[in-house]
Amino acid sequence: MVRNLLRHGIILDEYRQGCLRVVQSPRRRAVISIVVLIVIAARSPLPSFAQSEVERVLNTTATFFDALSMPDTVALGKVLLRDGQFYSLRIDSAGATARPSSHEDTFSMLAQNRERFLERGWNPSVSIHGSVAVVSTQYDFYVNGSFSHCGTDVFNLLKTDGGWMISGITYTVERDGCAKSPLGSPYIYQGIRPDLPTGASGIIKSGLVSAYDMETVRDDGRIQDFGPSGNHGEVEFNQNGGWGTGGLFGKSRRFETVEDGIYLPENKSLDLDGPLSIALWIRVRTLGLHQHIIACDDKFALWITPHNNVRLSDSRGHGMDTAQPISANEWFSLVAVFDGTVGDQVTATNPRFYLKGERVDGTLVNRFGDDPPLWNPGALYPSDACHIGFESHQGMESHVTLPLKADIDELMIFSRALSEQEARTHATRE
Repeated sequence: MVRNLLRHGIILDEYRQGCLRVVQSPRRRAVISIVVLIVIAARSPLPSFAQSEVERVLNTTATFFDALSMPDTVALGKVLLRDGQFYSLRIDSAGATARPSSHEDTFSMLAQNRERFLERGWNPSVSIHGSVAVVSTQYDFYVNGSFSHCGTDVFNLLKTDGGWMISGITYTVERDGCAKSPLGSPYIYQGIRPDLPTGASGIIKSGLVSAYDMETVRDDGRIQDFGPSGNHGEVEFNQNGGWGTGGLFGKSRRFETVEDGIYLPENKSLDLDGPLSIALWIRVRTLGLHQHIIACDDKFALWITPHNNVRLSDSRGHGMDTAQPISANEWFSLVAVFDGTVGDQVTATNPRFYLKGERVDGTLVNRFGDDPPLWNPGALYPSDACHIGFESHQGMESHVTLPLKADIDELMIFSRALSEQEARTHATRE
């Protein structure tokens, strides 16, 4: 069975019902070139082989959305044929104006662009004939966090030796009369779920390693990882304690003793040298303690110091503390970022903290007085390395007795640096 909900809100199970809505709009009937493609896609029955092939096709279009929104020209180059063509049809009171542009123009524009784009598609229709495919989808588009326009995308794809590639895109640009997207606001955090593993479509799925809602338990007793890596967590000791506590997005996990720690598998996806981002909601009940939020020996650790500052560091003692201490008994969004990789100098700008969606000042940590301090994680330990709410004995021996006294909700790990806009989105609730 194809996944019900694909990346960027492209809803595969709805394409049979949703795609005809595109051609039923009177305003779009005038766009003959687009309508013909959509009708063909809508009326073509899904062939028996198409479940996995449809997923591959839609993964290509979803990668396009992700890459455009990052922006990531390397990822974009993996799905766009260089000599392909865009055609935009701008619809306003004066009529429709067609404008061509090449894929190369898009690469050049993104290389110089300082604005942040977000494009989301939904209700796709898919037609596949051999090595040719057509995907049409409704979309909306945001620039720097503000709504810009909506329209219809029509992707033409070719199957190559490297997989499905986009040979061209025809799309409308409509600034008036845009219907509300079924995906809701991209900049309101809604909580982790199967169709929304980052909790908000404004938090791009690119680079997502793991995502835990901290309440969903699999049949095998492990905590569900809604990310792509399958790093389902094991509650090693306290199987029944800590569940069902009140969270902001359903239930949360309560940590009280070291037995509440959640063990994560030593998957290579967690072998992170940087860049790295950790995002979660947390409520600390007891202050003045050395408390680990998440740690992977010998890679990275996010923890709370006895002075009540939050620290992100590599395994060699280089990183940053929040300059301001945290408070007890209140839920807040915490996003910790290292925007670099192994061997990079740790500066005042590449570790970053966002508390409640706002960037806060930090104090560099350099335990051994290295000059200059470098982000220098070691090798991921082959066993007992990664935990939520605990750090194993492979760190400092005394850490095995240090409990986390806090509630955690909605924890995510990324292999990239989240943007300031994404950090604000993480902290924004309805």
